[in-house]
Amino acid sequence: DFEYAVTICGLGRQTYRLRPPEAIMRDVYDRLLPFAGLFNWSGACMSDASDLGLAMNAAALGMPDDSDRHFADVIALCERAGARSYQARGHYFWTTVLADRGDTARVREQAEITISLGTELGMTGPQGVVPRAHAILDAL
Repeated sequence: DFEYAVTICGLGRQTYRLRPPEAIMRDVYDRLLPFAGLFNWSGACMSDASDLGLAMNAAALGMPDDSDRHFADVIALCERAGARSYQARGHYFWTTVLADRGDTARVREQAEITISLGTELGMTGPQGVVPRAHAILDAL
C-alpha cells in the first residue's frame, strides 16, 4: 500500500499538535523510521519527506536532538531533490518547534530562511509559510 508511508508521515506530523499518549507516538515513530530519507508518494504526486513526520514526532516525544537531526535530513533531502517548496515547509516546521522550545536564536535563523525561500516561491498567501513565519517572529 503506497499510501501507508503517506498516512504514517501525516500521523507523525500530527503527534506534535495533538499529543496522543506516548505509546501511540512511539508506535508511529517506529513505523515511520524505515521510510527515513524518502519522499512519500500518494499515487498522484510526491508528498512530504518521511523525515518531516519523524522530526515532528521526535519533538513531541521530547527528543530534541533526534528532532533536529530529522529536520536537517528533511532539508538536505529537499536540497538534493530541488524540492524547494518542501524545503521551505521543512524550515517553517523547524521554526515552530524551535519557538516552542524557546530557542530564540535558532528560531530567527530558521524563520528568516523560511521567509526568504517562501517569498521567492510565492508562499505568501494567508496560510503560506511566509506570513506564518512572520507571526512567529512577531511573537518572540
